[in-house]
Amino acid sequence: MADHVNGPSLLPQTPDSPLDAALREAVHRGASDLHVRAGDMLRARIEGDLVGIGAHIFSSEDVAHFVERLRGEAPGDVPAIERLRDLTLTWSAPGISRFRVSVMKQRSTFMVMLRVVPHVIPSMADLGIPATFAQALEAPSGLVLLSGGERSGRSTTLASLLSHLNDTSERRRHVVLIETKTRFLLRDKKCTITQRELGVDTDSIESALEAAIDHRTDVIALDRVDPHQLEPLLHAAEAGSLVLAKVNAHDVTDTLRHLVSGVPTASQSAIRLRIAKTVRGIIAHRLVAANKGGRVLNTELFLTSPDFQAMLMDAGAFLDIRVQLAKHTAALGTHTFDQSLANLANDGLIGTDVALSLAQHPAEVRALLHGAPAVRQAR
Repeated sequence: MADHVNGPSLLPQTPDSPLDAALREAVHRGASDLHVRAGDMLRARIEGDLVGIGAHIFSSEDVAHFVERLRGEAPGDVPAIERLRDLTLTWSAPGISRFRVSVMKQRSTFMVMLRVVPHVIPSMADLGIPATFAQALEAPSGLVLLSGGERSGRSTTLASLLSHLNDTSERRRHVVLIETKTRFLLRDKKCTITQRELGVDTDSIESALEAAIDHRTDVIALDRVDPHQLEPLLHAAEAGSLVLAKVNAHDVTDTLRHLVSGVPTASQSAIRLRIAKTVRGIIAHRLVAANKGGRVLNTELFLTSPDFQAMLMDAGAFLDIRVQLAKHTAALGTHTFDQSLANLANDGLIGTDVALSLAQHPAEVRALLHGAPAVRQAR
């Protein structure tokens, strides 16, 4: 990446640069997103609201100079500023933070939007991830799957699980995180962390995954998995890596079906056997409205056991998984979405009306409300 800037820079390495000072203050105040545009001060989204930072009003020339710096540091071939309309990159401001940046043209001038890549990663307890799920990370190899829809919290959970592993691992492991966009920064602690961003550090998820497998990486984490990538994931897990991956699936049952969906019928018995032997845990995600504003995590949890391994080898038993998750709550710590909803309501985090409206089986949730805890989650 180029270090030069064509023309004067808006961000010289001095503490009194207007943009440098505004970025630093915004990050210090916990901003998630920042907007730089001509004719306005820097705007930062803090606790959901856009607020002004500092007193400096940026001119169109200021913003153009900033875009030139970003353009000079962007990977690949970037159009000249006269022809530039859109630009996306990951950018580091020394001593301040790392950002995901989008440059766009509007009203013949530039606007720059920056999303802060956090250094501080929420803990499992902060997110409400059941403490029992950490058991899945203790395995030396296997598959750990995070399912849910878009914006269901899977990326934050993935970072939190890797951070937990980084804090608690009894032996030093090499962790390779392959991601479409950098969302969190992980620093080496008890593990050695390698983060590879698609389009910046690697040309494709497939090539990065192949390289991680070839180097016998201890832990491989992927923020996106397609059905055709199941075979290399299983191969990596069977070869001795612990593989964490996000899957687009609704719940635990749907996740397991997703794993066999791209496999010919004649081969499904063999693939179920491999899945039964390699899957260590599955956590399914939903974010639901909280009583005090914001959202809390509603989960469904699978942890492997000899009983579950036997079940996964039986195609018909997939229909019974939800019942077995509820049955093994006390012994294994598994649970269903409905049990989690009841627990959230009993803890006062969500309303009973919300719990019942989202329940798959409202009668079961109603029976658990204000009774014995359906499942105890770490908070």
